[in-house]
Amino acid sequence: MQVVWQDFVVLAMAHFLAVASPGPDFYVVTKNTLKFGKQTGAYTAFGVGVAILLHVTYALLGFSLLVKTNDNLYTAIKWIGAIFLIYLGILSLRAKPESQDQLITHPSAQLSAKKAFMQGFLTNALNVKAMLFFLFLFTSIVKPDTSTSVKLFYGLWLSGFTFLWFYFIANVFGLNKVRQFFNRFGIWLDRGMGILLIIIALVLLLK
Repeated sequence: MQVVWQDFVVLAMAHFLAVASPGPDFYVVTKNTLKFGKQTGAYTAFGVGVAILLHVTYALLGFSLLVKTNDNLYTAIKWIGAIFLIYLGILSLRAKPESQDQLITHPSAQLSAKKAFMQGFLTNALNVKAMLFFLFLFTSIVKPDTSTSVKLFYGLWLSGFTFLWFYFIANVFGLNKVRQFFNRFGIWLDRGMGILLIIIALVLLLK
């Protein structure tokens, strides 16, 4: 397996800029971390990372190209993803005031690892923009004659780096002092995150 390092560097840089930009993944990981602790945030980050493998598979199999060229399929996936973000936003808006001391003491008692993982996974997997972004990466940056094994290596890198980035985010926002600072706003933090997720969903629909 011979990696084309020039392609890899461009691929990695483009991906880093996309991952570092605040979006649905960032807000879901941050929301779960601030409310439930860094362990729950890490499970959410893992879900996002695994979803990247799904997008890579789509790109390699040509499904992303099918979505790009089929307006009905593109619209359907876009609506499903937006509805899921709105659902998460409504959950945050309907959250009841809780003792922040209790949340710090029992950070993972409120959301199971499975639910945290699925929230991260579905947030990214149902993002049609992410799907098309990886199609762009594998059609515009990676050369057509690049072997499948190298493309798989790129995919594993993109997935692993995504997880590590959001795991880092979870660890930063999971620090007790950071959580205590943000959780001073308590229920208003939930409301704010909920509104942001709904706004992102509406922006995705209107574009």
